[in-house]
Amino acid sequence: MSYSEKAIEYEFKDFQKRWPNMFKKVYCGFNLPRGWNTVVWKLCDRLESLGCEEPDVFQVAQVKEKFGGLRFYYGFDKEVDNETRASARTYVEFSESMSFYVCQTCGTTIDVCFTSDNAWYNTRCTPCRSQSKKYHISF
Repeated sequence: MSYSEKAIEYEFKDFQKRWPNMFKKVYCGFNLPRGWNTVVWKLCDRLESLGCEEPDVFQVAQVKEKFGGLRFYYGFDKEVDNETRASARTYVEFSESMSFYVCQTCGTTIDVCFTSDNAWYNTRCTPCRSQSKKYHISF
């Protein structure tokens, strides 16, 4: 699946069901624009490949949009080797960077730009900017 495909309609419960250990205690919130669902889903797949889905290893604290970009806050619940920590940090930083090239509303990578509307920063494609609607999933 490429980032340019339309956003998949995941909800928080879908992330919890797929990665119950990583999303067990999301204590600061999960407010993810729909267009970035695929970005975060792929990130979690990569983190799982590092062993982060094992019980009591890795914990997602918060997922949100801030200043037009993805923010993915996390922590390790127990001692994890430095290589795993560095790989996880690299995957998270890459996904956060990718969010600036993916429309936060529909998930396309075509004609996406970073804009500011009434002091709110957005990363949207031209058609979504013209609609100017917010689409988020929250709990």
